[in-house]
Amino acid sequence: MIIEKTYICTIIGSGTYEDPRRPALADQAIGEKSWFMVELGKVKGNDWCLISIVADEADHEKIVLDKDEIHFATKMSLQIDSAKLDELKTKFSKLLEKWEVAKKSWVTLGQKTGKEE
Repeated sequence: MIIEKTYICTIIGSGTYEDPRRPALADQAIGEKSWFMVELGKVKGNDWCLISIVADEADHEKIVLDKDEIHFATKMSLQIDSAKLDELKTKFSKLLEKWEVAKKSWVTLGQKTGKEE
């Protein structure tokens, strides 16, 4: 089943044609995927983003998160508790505004958004 999950991760790449700026999770070696990124800002010298990835559910299971990366939402539903959300809102002051942007994105894979039931 095609599903959309949203993560918080660092942004990598120098911004050149050979090394474009992209979410670190965009380089994950999983099957076919589409993604959408919303920048969150710089924290402790790293640029961070929300990345919504549309992929097969089995491929999401293969995604390996680094220690600071977070599975934030599945489809349109947050997957973190309120204490963690409060911590993240302190770290990323416009997190909820950026989440609204990510929720409205319509990234597709095989003409499926992964948002529907």
